[in-house]
Amino acid sequence: MAEKLPQHKSSESLAGFEQTEISKPVVERSDAEKIAEAKREKHSAEKSAERARSKVEAESRKTNEVMAALNEADDHKKEETPTFVTKALKSKAYNDIMRSTRRQLKPLERTFSKVIHNPTVDTVSEVAAKTVARPYGIMGGALISLLISSFVVVIARDSGFEIPLSIFMVLFVIGYVIGLVFEAILRTVQRAAK
Repeated sequence: MAEKLPQHKSSESLAGFEQTEISKPVVERSDAEKIAEAKREKHSAEKSAERARSKVEAESRKTNEVMAALNEADDHKKEETPTFVTKALKSKAYNDIMRSTRRQLKPLERTFSKVIHNPTVDTVSEVAAKTVARPYGIMGGALISLLISSFVVVIARDSGFEIPLSIFMVLFVIGYVIGLVFEAILRTVQRAAK
């Protein structure tokens, strides 16, 4: 049972391996085949470019048709929409703007905005701004009241007289009138300069 297997020398097995050559099939293409393949690739590229061009042209035609339809629809809309602004349209735009602006305000500011922009309060405010609350009038009234009442207080203190409290209001009204006259003269001069 104890048979020995023949042992091979490693040099013999390598020597046999070195002697065998592995031959690879070398396929060389001729110049004609290379030219034909290049032509096929070029033709294929031209076909794909032509397909892309035709797709782009088709999309362009579709886009032009859509644009023409939109322009035509806009023309119809222009004919249908009024060319003047009505009071109702102004009121709707004003209410939309106020609603969108109030959404961005804090709750206290939102309530104040509702009070201030109430139509009654808004009308009174506009009238007052155009008549009573003139900047030159208020500035003139404040300056005249401050200067003359300061002078009166100094003199009354040194002389020992009492000052009636109504003097401040009277001086303010006088200064307000002087401020309005000054504003009227200034506007007249500005209009004449134009």
